[in-house]
Amino acid sequence: MKTIKITFILLLMSLFAVGQDSVAEQKVFDGVANAVKKGQHSELSAYFAPSIECDILGKEDVYSKAQAIQVMRNFFSKYKAKNFVTLHKSGKGQVKYIIGSYTTTAGENYRMTFFVKQDNDNFLVQQIRIENDTNE
Repeated sequence: MKTIKITFILLLMSLFAVGQDSVAEQKVFDGVANAVKKGQHSELSAYFAPSIECDILGKEDVYSKAQAIQVMRNFFSKYKAKNFVTLHKSGKGQVKYIIGSYTTTAGENYRMTFFVKQDNDNFLVQQIRIENDTNE
């Protein structure tokens, strides 16, 4: 009976831990999607890791958080946000990703992918990929 109680307690603890991860994960996914939908680089930057690998329309580099903020400011300035629709969210372990379709006010479509990694209790954007969406 004692073994059953211990097993039950361990099961409940593991379910709680999984639930906490999914809450933190959902918070960053929602935050990223909302910031991108509005074209708000400052809101988006709240989820940035200290360094971020960016591939923006074929230009790849690793940037500090401050540089990545500038990169996204420039992108949102040039390609004004009309909408962002989340297409897929997934991942494994500490690494998750969100893929979405970004539409500009000029009617251009881009596919955006944000890779996030768990850092203590938070998930932070580690990589941003933006490419022309050829499916539109």
